[in-house]
Amino acid sequence: MFLSYAREDTAFVEGRLTRALVARGKDVWIDVEDIRVGASDWRAGVWAGIESATVMVFVLTPDSLASTVCGEELQRAEELNKRIIPVLRRSVDGLQVPPSLERPNWILARPEDDFEASVTSLVDALELDEAWVEQHARLAQRTGEWLRHERDGSYLLRGSDLRTAERWLDDQGAHREAPTAQQVTYITASRREAARRQRGLLAGVVLALVLTAVLAVVAIAQRATAIDRERTARAQARAAQSIAALSRDPEESVRDALEAVEIRADEPEALYALRRAVSTAGWTSILRLPDPRGAGLLDVDFSADGRRVATSGSDGRVAVWNTRTGRRITVLTAEHAVHTVQFSPDGRQLLTASEGGIAQTWDSSTGRPRHEFDTKSKDVWAATYGAGGRRILTASLRGGEVWAARSGALLRPLRSDGQYFGAIRMSLDGRRALTAGKNGTALLWDVATGRSVTLPGKKKNDPLAFSLFSSDGRRYATFYDSGRFCVWEDGRITPRFCRAGSKSSDVDFSPDGRRVLRAGRNAIVEVWDVGSRRPHRIAVLHNGGTVSSAQFDRSGEYVVTAGDDGVARVWQVKPRRRVAVLRGHTDGVIRARFSPDGSQVATVSDDGSGRLWPAGPRTPADPRWQSAAGTAFSPNSRDVLVVRRDRRSAVWNTDTPRIVPLPGRFPVTDPPTRPCGRVFGCSPWSPDGRLVAGADAASGAVVWDARTGEPRRFGKKTGTVSGAAFSPDGRRLVVVDGNQKGARIWDVATRTPRLLVPGDFLFSAQFVADRRVLTVDISGRAQLVDPATRTTVALSRGVLPVGVTAARDGRQIAVGTTDGKLRLFSGAGAALRSAQAPGGAVNTVAFDRAGRTIVTGGQKGTAVTWDARTLTPTLLRAPGGQVTGAAFGGRDGDLVLVTAGATARLWDRTLPRVIVALPSTPDVRAELSPDGSRIVISGKTRLEVLRCDACASLEALERRARSLLPAP
Repeated sequence: MFLSYAREDTAFVEGRLTRALVARGKDVWIDVEDIRVGASDWRAGVWAGIESATVMVFVLTPDSLASTVCGEELQRAEELNKRIIPVLRRSVDGLQVPPSLERPNWILARPEDDFEASVTSLVDALELDEAWVEQHARLAQRTGEWLRHERDGSYLLRGSDLRTAERWLDDQGAHREAPTAQQVTYITASRREAARRQRGLLAGVVLALVLTAVLAVVAIAQRATAIDRERTARAQARAAQSIAALSRDPEESVRDALEAVEIRADEPEALYALRRAVSTAGWTSILRLPDPRGAGLLDVDFSADGRRVATSGSDGRVAVWNTRTGRRITVLTAEHAVHTVQFSPDGRQLLTASEGGIAQTWDSSTGRPRHEFDTKSKDVWAATYGAGGRRILTASLRGGEVWAARSGALLRPLRSDGQYFGAIRMSLDGRRALTAGKNGTALLWDVATGRSVTLPGKKKNDPLAFSLFSSDGRRYATFYDSGRFCVWEDGRITPRFCRAGSKSSDVDFSPDGRRVLRAGRNAIVEVWDVGSRRPHRIAVLHNGGTVSSAQFDRSGEYVVTAGDDGVARVWQVKPRRRVAVLRGHTDGVIRARFSPDGSQVATVSDDGSGRLWPAGPRTPADPRWQSAAGTAFSPNSRDVLVVRRDRRSAVWNTDTPRIVPLPGRFPVTDPPTRPCGRVFGCSPWSPDGRLVAGADAASGAVVWDARTGEPRRFGKKTGTVSGAAFSPDGRRLVVVDGNQKGARIWDVATRTPRLLVPGDFLFSAQFVADRRVLTVDISGRAQLVDPATRTTVALSRGVLPVGVTAARDGRQIAVGTTDGKLRLFSGAGAALRSAQAPGGAVNTVAFDRAGRTIVTGGQKGTAVTWDARTLTPTLLRAPGGQVTGAAFGGRDGDLVLVTAGATARLWDRTLPRVIVALPSTPDVRAELSPDGSRIVISGKTRLEVLRCDACASLEALERRARSLLPAP
């Protein structure tokens, strides 16, 4: 966005508003220098900022209305038809307000208004999709007419109206305003009516068959056509139902998509629905017992080895599941609802706490009961192991009680004067416990002796709500009903520090005791560093909904939260970022827990199911390598070349978190000088994936060993080499030196120079089918050179920057130009055909594997696929800014990965529709692996690898979809 404001409001705009917007992931253009009217250098920069912005935010005050500069900025935004959002900072009563500022609703951000609410309203306005909302309103009107006329079929959608509505429904995941249940029903009913009409046609054909045998051949043919059409209609209807269920019930969406494919596997709509359903469903297994009886699940726990997970329900049933297959191992039944379930440290037993005042241990493999601990209370809210499984602590209305796990004998009652079961806690070694004392105090118990020490509270009417021990038991924390919490050190009766806050819904210590989290009832999770000399808050996680549970992983670097909105979220604490959003439950998520190794998350919900999820996408372990300026997959589809913004580079094996740093710094070039679209050149990998080619900014051309990082240098030491690229057979290396005309070809094995590539000073050079070299020079000329004969064919002139690429077999070459032209040449350089691209200047060009289709990315946010024989275009709209990358994927090249601004989207180019929007990050780059199984995403805040389920074959997609459904 572009922020327009008067200098008198600098403190508010730069000191508060800009920081709040950036913290919420918004890209803000703001002029922080003094503006001098008539300064041409300033005006060009501001004009460029307005032109590149999606929206102008105008800070409305008497000063901004009087400002000549602000008026010029507003006029320029109006000329460009930019969306304008006024933010009222100071009253403008009595002043003349331009019509473009009067029409939109004002965001109130006056000194007397709630600033956070104002920012939230502004973010909501920025994210409002007017076209989507307008279509939403039109469909709401049509749906209302249909309902008011008692669902009269004549009011249903037909033809192009129905197809438009279905495309609108397809795209619901990218918008905030979800379709209503009535709208989904209306669109689905319209599709069913279309299918019914097809069935009517079938009936007519059958009747014709009965009426006359003379027309038997014709009738049979018509019948086959009608059956085919009826199958198509049924498959399309089921596919539409699958898309409609995506946001409401992803599991149902997977089932409907599978049925659509079973009806008609070659129907594009069915395949699209299956791809979307599988890509949206992020879980690996659904854990649901047969006959759920309408009961929700209450707790979940992993065994210490991570191979099993246990779930407990309000119907008293506890199930043990295999975490790899999702299959049920055993089921045990308590008499009442089971609030908590926990594996013993050795994993052989389960501990449950139930209504009715009973805690029990069970054999985790057979489900047979072992011991029963009767607390004489109406309810046991929690039970936990301590002392390596030798002791058990129960928490009930009677207080805490410590039991011998083997014999079931009561060892020690622990008085607790509060009503919060979370206040009763035992250390892992079983030696200490915390309970609530009187008048807002806490009691620290020596379990062996039964003696307690009173930890004073600040207020008598502020009872203890939660308590925690660090893993070693030397640090403990107390959380009070008011939201205040304190951290205590071993042996001290005064807190190390205390802080106020909102009421807590859950709390946790990191295993090393250095961090503590507090989930507030205000949908915010705070993470505090309590191990440093000066304890301080290090992260605030905005969950988006009420938090029901929160937990650290074993490292203390990640947090998983569960919410009443039916979503669990995984967060990285520092740097703070949301790693994964786990959607799939149809009701609130009660509990979310990390597996012991942190690779999985288990959730349980009021919808009666548990689910297993990957804890997040694959990322390097080293935090210095969790963002990147660019990446390139190795031919083996596992290794990725990574270049950071500081030009450091490394090879990342995506099967592991391992990073192999490459010595030196890449001479990263600016985007206008990247004809191949990459920061490190055109072909950095050798065909066997063992070597990486590039340049060290200090010492020239280098080839690194991808496994060890060991460098091999080519030629004299120089800091002017800008890139190097392998030939398709990996035997030669073409090197571009900014201080020398043309390029030099080297023998990789002997590191000796072989041939010179004639030409001017070059930006890039790449091999075409082993022998020829395709170059782009500083004059904007693309040329095809044969180094052996020194013959040169000019492909374009004066079109810098330029995108160039060659088909894999070298028979065709495509050139994209700044004037928006796509030009196609033969492998020998003969001009074949050209076309005007609708997206402005062409930033990126790529062929599919077969060389039959081309994709281009334009400066105006449009990607285009072209038939290479006719250059017939198909447009793929890419909201978010100019297209920075576009490449083919899928078995038949029917998928296109497009990046623009901060977004990356995977398209089905045959329909064309978006299959899935990938996680966003500023300056995003995304690339498909050569085998199509993975996608690497990089940018200012991300470097991660995702599975590309949509890229798989139909058979693999069906297997994947069935694996997402509950095991029998």
